[in-house]
Amino acid sequence: KNCAFFSSKIQTPQAKFTSENQKTETVYGQPTHQTHPDLIKPGELIPGFKLEEFKERREKLVEKIISEESINKISSKHVIIIPSANKVYMSEKIPYVFRQNTDFLYFSGCLEPDSTLVITINGDSHESTIFVRSKDEKSELWDGPRTGAEAAAEFFGVDQSLSVQDFGPFIQSYISDGQGSCNLWYENKEVIQMDVHRRLAQIFKATGLKQCYSPKTVFHQLRVIKSPSEIEMMKETCRIGSEAIAKTMQVTKPGMSEHHIFATVDYECRMRGAEYLAYLPVVAGGNNANVIHYINNNQVVKDGNMVLMDA
Repeated sequence: KNCAFFSSKIQTPQAKFTSENQKTETVYGQPTHQTHPDLIKPGELIPGFKLEEFKERREKLVEKIISEESINKISSKHVIIIPSANKVYMSEKIPYVFRQNTDFLYFSGCLEPDSTLVITINGDSHESTIFVRSKDEKSELWDGPRTGAEAAAEFFGVDQSLSVQDFGPFIQSYISDGQGSCNLWYENKEVIQMDVHRRLAQIFKATGLKQCYSPKTVFHQLRVIKSPSEIEMMKETCRIGSEAIAKTMQVTKPGMSEHHIFATVDYECRMRGAEYLAYLPVVAGGNNANVIHYINNNQVVKDGNMVLMDA
């Protein structure tokens, strides 16, 4: 294995047993075909995308990193670190709607916060490890189920899964095993997950590693070429958006507020299957349309006003 410290892979239990010895299904931290057959088709990890596609994306990433010529490689060993998003709170206990880090989602298919995908490369061999939150009965009572390290490897199709608490020792052991000679790929200019960022700063100091390389350009070179599944999803998004905007135009009339129009297009999109709008829309009546990023959306639209909507 690439890292002797974590050489044994975690075996995923297929089921749990109650005290009555009755078989129960493993509970995961995101929808599955079994729990949400209306959203997830057989074989899909997230709506519209099969598990195999995420494996193929990681394979292409490894090939791209190995062939990348834009950096001065100091070793044949690489470690790619892709953090998930954190849950962000608007007040002490009230969270904003969670949105996953796009690059992490693209390569993992994982919708859970506070996770990290790590891909290690050593010459011609490579391994994917996902770090997820441990199962916690009290936390899951409040926030919903977690996949947990025991089930995550099989569920997300990676080589091994570990608890987030193991992230620091894993990375430090991998780098130290190569006497500090390792190409570290991590986006350190846009901090996505502060816990990961702080831990890496400590590892840099402990191992003497001098620099890391931003993987953003490599990620986006891969992402710009759309798969058939992505093309189908884009077509469906366009259908939903165009129908919702057309319906909103039909019902808009003088005396409605810009906020009412915003709520209408949001509602019509969701009723056609959208999870949420991609961005806060501009709904600008009359002279408000001259404000390029007008998002207040709080004026009443008057008779004769032109309404600019960017949604």
